[in-house]
Amino acid sequence: MKKAILFSAIAFTFLFTACEFESVEIDPMSNLSKENEKKILYAFFDFANLNWGGWVYWDDEKKEYLPQTKNDIFIERYYGTYNGSVVVAINGKSNYKPDQDFPFRVETVLSGVSFFDLNIYNSFFPIVVYKECEFFSLPDAYEQGFLKINDLKNIAYHQNKDIFFPVRIPVIENAIFDKKIIANVSIDDHFADNSIVLIIDGNFTDWRIYAKDLKTANVEVIMVDCLTITNMETIDRETFRHIYSIVLKNTGKQNVIDSIKKLEKLPFIMYAGPNYYYYPAVN
Repeated sequence: MKKAILFSAIAFTFLFTACEFESVEIDPMSNLSKENEKKILYAFFDFANLNWGGWVYWDDEKKEYLPQTKNDIFIERYYGTYNGSVVVAINGKSNYKPDQDFPFRVETVLSGVSFFDLNIYNSFFPIVVYKECEFFSLPDAYEQGFLKINDLKNIAYHQNKDIFFPVRIPVIENAIFDKKIIANVSIDDHFADNSIVLIIDGNFTDWRIYAKDLKTANVEVIMVDCLTITNMETIDRETFRHIYSIVLKNTGKQNVIDSIKKLEKLPFIMYAGPNYYYYPAVN
């Protein structure tokens, strides 16, 4: 079973008492010492077992999920040490089956700086912060003052170099766009006061939508999540449309309605609407 890390919902404060970590400033793209790398990995392995009940991978030969061992996990990226806070992306054997579709990477915006994979599936090696024998998510570390804004910018610069999505929405001339679906929203409707659902025009199926693209409509967001997990090589391009969920920086139902009206005007958005609450029918 695929395990979700959900960094944004958990404050990583498990304490490893028998720990002394060498606190030094290190060039972000240099290497950790073997001793410190092993120390972090073993601590993270114990953390995963304590907090998630283990970390699994898919064994295609045995056709089953098996537990990761300490020797299976490794540091995929080292993003530097900032005032004793070590920032790394930890990976292990893949928990995806060979024929399983991969999700798009979730974009999270912290103080205007974009990151990916801060709070989702472990096969995409999300970033964690290790400080004084404890693990923190990147948002938690920033909120607690362990990382400063310039640290975030430095980490994001190096992380985003690994992102292989196109970086700009193209201008498509003479295209036949999908007919826009206009949401008829009342403030009395039951919907979330901080999120919006988007359906993307078919002309932009191969393009990733980023927070900065939505900012062109003067809409500030803190998270962009593509909900459509699919094999892009086998889709029916006549009917397939990407669906996104975005989280707004500012809350309020009126702000949701105002933001929908702004987003509807963007050429790559076919539909923008509320994230409605649904309730089970009562007989």
